[in-house]
Amino acid sequence: MRMLDLKLAVAAEYIEVLRSTRHLQVANAHLQHVRAQAEDIRREYEMGRTPNSRLLAANVDKANGEAAALKAENRLRAAKDAFNRRMGRPFDAPVRLGWLRLPSEKQDLDALVATALAVRPDLAVLDSQFCHLMAEAERA
Repeated sequence: MRMLDLKLAVAAEYIEVLRSTRHLQVANAHLQHVRAQAEDIRREYEMGRTPNSRLLAANVDKANGEAAALKAENRLRAAKDAFNRRMGRPFDAPVRLGWLRLPSEKQDLDALVATALAVRPDLAVLDSQFCHLMAEAERA
C-alpha cells in the first residue's frame, strides 16, 4: 500500500469514528426524548386521558429509538475496531479522538493549490492532464 493511500485510509477511519460518535450522541438524545414521551403517555393512559393506541404508538417509538441507539453503538464499536486494526493496535485498545481545529487565518486559494500540487504528486498528475485536455479543447 502506498503511503498516500495509507494516510487516506487512516483519515477515513478517523472520520468514521468521529461520525459514529456523533451519531451515537444523537441516537441517545433521541432515545432519552422518546422514553420521556412514552412515560408521559403511560401516565396519561393510566389516568384515562389518552387512548390505548397512543400508548402503543409511543412504545413502538421507544423500541425504535432503542434499536437505533443499539445500531449506533455497534457502528461506533466497528469504527473503533477498524481504526485500531488500521493503526496496528489491539482491537480492545481505547480510541479517544477529537475534532481537529482548523487554522483560523485566511489563506490565499492560489497558495493552497500550489502547496497541494507540491505535496501531492497524484494531484500534480491530474493537474497536468487537465491542462493538456484544456489545451486540446481550445485547439479544436
